This record gives sequence, structure tokens and C-alpha cells, in this order.
Amino acid sequence: MPSERERLEQVYGTLLTDATIERWSESNPGNRAILSERVRCVRDMLAMGTISQRSGKMSILDLGSGGNTSLTPELDAASPDVTRIAVDLLFERLRPASPGVAVGLVCADGVALPFGDRTFDLVTLFTVFSSVGADTTCRAIAREVDRVLAPGGRVLWYDLRYRNPRNRGLRPFPRRQVEATFPGFAAACRSTT
Repeated sequence: MPSERERLEQVYGTLLTDATIERWSESNPGNRAILSERVRCVRDMLAMGTISQRSGKMSILDLGSGGNTSLTPELDAASPDVTRIAVDLLFERLRPASPGVAVGLVCADGVALPFGDRTFDLVTLFTVFSSVGADTTCRAIAREVDRVLAPGGRVLWYDLRYRNPRNRGLRPFPRRQVEATFPGFAAACRSTT
């Protein structure tokens, strides 16, 4: 049986081939629409004060991002002093961030993050739990997120609610599963895309 790392390498290797890369690219109009909707959600959260900063500074952990920080560009514009670290399990997925955004790239497993306790104001997880095959691994990742999250910090999460027949490598991870994975967290969920 393949390890979780091997399974993810296969899933993302299939998704990001030359033949399919355009389907996931930001040049694809559908993907641009999805990204625009996510950006509007983040903008709304900033306006409502749902995402806050410590002393005018913000530290962000993009877990499972591969270095692509375009998912939350509003946060860069909103804060004069953003520290952003992108973490991905797969080294080959780590790539430089969007132009003008300083980001540290770290190859690490989400179940054992190489950061101190209470380090980040915000942790973003975009299709991380949908990509992970085992609930026990999801809970271990959630414990690490809780450990590195600063007091008053937030988690910005985006996953699939329904199975995607075109992408069998991902699984649904609905709200009830998020609540079970992050016990003790107050969840404010909003359906999008």
C-alpha cells in the first residue's frame, strides 16, 4: 500500500501534467472566477474584522500551498508587514510566490510542522483536507495547526463539500467533518464556488 506522500505525488502528478495544466491554470476563465470569489470572501472577512493582525504585523502559514500565494492577495494589500511561509509536502510543488510577495518556501509534512508554538496569526488550508486520504492524518494536521496558531489567530479553510467525478484523487470534506477535525474551534462557514 502506498504511503500518503506517494499517493499525493501520484494525484498531483496526474493533475499537473502538460496535458491538464491549463485546466488548473489562472489563465482558465473558470479558475479566475473561482479565485475572484475566494478573494471577495477574504475581503469581506477583512472588512468584518474576522481576520486581524498583531501589532500591525501579520504572520501567515499557507499550508499545502506549493508556494502559490495568489489565493489570498487581499491579505498582502491589507497589511504593511506580512510574513508569509508556504509549506508543501511535495518538494516539486514548491515554487516562487506571486511577483511582489515575499514568501518563505518550506518542504515539510503538515503532521510535524517545523515551527514554534503560537507562531502564526493566520493559517490557510486550500483543499488540504480534501487531498489527504485518512481522517487520522487530517486530525494530526489540525493538531499542528492548533499548535502553531497564535492566540486569537484564525484558520482560513477551503475544501470540497461534494465528490468531483473529474478528480477522484480528492474527497469531500464537509463542514461537519471540519468541526470534528478541529474540536473546540468556532466555525463560521460560507459556501462558495
